[in-house]
Amino acid sequence: MKTLGDLILDDLNRSPEGRGSREDTMHPGAQQYVVARQLYSEDSFTENHEKVYRNRKTMLDHFKQYLTCDAKRAKNAALSLLPIISWMKIYQIKKWLISDIVSGVSTGLVAVLQGPFPVLCLMIGSVVTRLVPDVGPPANITGFEGLSMDDQRVLVASSLTFLVGIMQLAMGVMQVGFVVMYLSDTLVSGFTTAAAVHILVSQLKFILGLTVPGLSGPLSLIY
Repeated sequence: MKTLGDLILDDLNRSPEGRGSREDTMHPGAQQYVVARQLYSEDSFTENHEKVYRNRKTMLDHFKQYLTCDAKRAKNAALSLLPIISWMKIYQIKKWLISDIVSGVSTGLVAVLQGPFPVLCLMIGSVVTRLVPDVGPPANITGFEGLSMDDQRVLVASSLTFLVGIMQLAMGVMQVGFVVMYLSDTLVSGFTTAAAVHILVSQLKFILGLTVPGLSGPLSLIY
């Protein structure tokens, strides 16, 4: 019984014209393929299959490519920051504008009353009362000279709002929003519940008509 190697040699000796090419055949009644390939030497293989040398980029090259700006990259960056640009071309003003205005106003009212707006107001109020307390001198800030208590509090609130707006704009440019993907639903629900309890406790003195002096430190929320 011939082996596979014997069959290959017999096929090569029997078909000289097939030595320079590749041919896959299967003998009738046999369960084996006979594959005839061109015989290579090291020199002939190197000649027919030249080695491709790739230029590997260094960290400096990657850094330069990252900082390189052209029209295509500028367009992609603008579309990622302001996606409204991509769909403004197909926006149907006469058909969709009125509905969008009504939806925006209703959603805005719900967000102001039930969304993060009360929490933000409470946080800003805590900063204002810490810097300009009801009892005692205000913080040693140059801009407070010659201003009444109400003017000082307005100055603190407006300055804090402006600073937070700059920080949010910077985080939007740097695409920091991906951090939200790592916040679980349990964490968001716990934060929302705690914020609701915080708002309720802070408003009890106004609901019950009590005069509670401002306190700071541990357990100040309860007392």
